[in-house]
Amino acid sequence: GPDETVVIAAVGGSGVGAPLLRRIIDAHPLAAVAIPNLRTVVVTGPRLDPEALPAADGVEKRAYVPDLHRHLAACDLAVVQGGLTTTMELVAARRPFLYFPLRHHF
Repeated sequence: GPDETVVIAAVGGSGVGAPLLRRIIDAHPLAAVAIPNLRTVVVTGPRLDPEALPAADGVEKRAYVPDLHRHLAACDLAVVQGGLTTTMELVAARRPFLYFPLRHHF
């Protein structure tokens, strides 16, 4: 809704982002104390099962979000472990984001 603060956490399609997503889900209740109406949308990508991640009130888990770039352009904060395209989409949309690079990616 219009009064929500929306965080989108996305880790791309490589299947290596589960540790980051678990930390984000674990941190959500603490952040929700400080940020009223916080909603976090966790996007796992095709190689991670959203149901394998812990549940938390205010956290929505999805394997896939159509037109993710549009959702990222509308979010209040993105937390990503993605590549160049996701980063450039966030920069172009002027959205704040936290980027966690993949270890040994290059």
